[in-house]
Amino acid sequence: MTPYTLALAGLLAAGLALPARAQTLAPPCLPPGGDLTSVAKFPGRCTRALHEGVDRTAICGGTVTAVGYRGGRSGLAFELAAGAAVTFTGREAQADGPVLKFKVDTLTAGKGAAPAKSTVKGACVLDATDKAAARIACAVPEAGRETRYEFVATGKPEHWKTCPAPEARPAAP
Repeated sequence: MTPYTLALAGLLAAGLALPARAQTLAPPCLPPGGDLTSVAKFPGRCTRALHEGVDRTAICGGTVTAVGYRGGRSGLAFELAAGAAVTFTGREAQADGPVLKFKVDTLTAGKGAAPAKSTVKGACVLDATDKAAARIACAVPEAGRETRYEFVATGKPEHWKTCPAPEARPAAP
């Protein structure tokens, strides 16, 4: 189990489990074989959205998606207006109970098939210590062009993990 998966498990164990209705509506798991190992969508509100020095808090949406990838990468995607998103991805995730931290090395912004992607140095923290309001923050401190997103989850996350691989069935005689 990756540190990211452990952290998401810790978040769920901390009382941020799916409501019963969402469990019946959500897909039971992600299809096996893809790049994703887990996805958690947090509803809430953006408290700060500073992108390359420009305040975008007014267009920051009500969802952050936490993603675990095969190979150990982690990501947090902040929803913006008109279907755009800002995604922070990186490695070296460290889970400490309900807190997940990872170093950011890639920032992707925009929408569609060709969003703007840049190499950066920063960090993200997903802190579910407060069971009623997880706090999610990512920052890339670049002089004069700081990017910082802060989000407070106001509801329980929808969560999916990778389905187990189908068992091989013996050939019929």
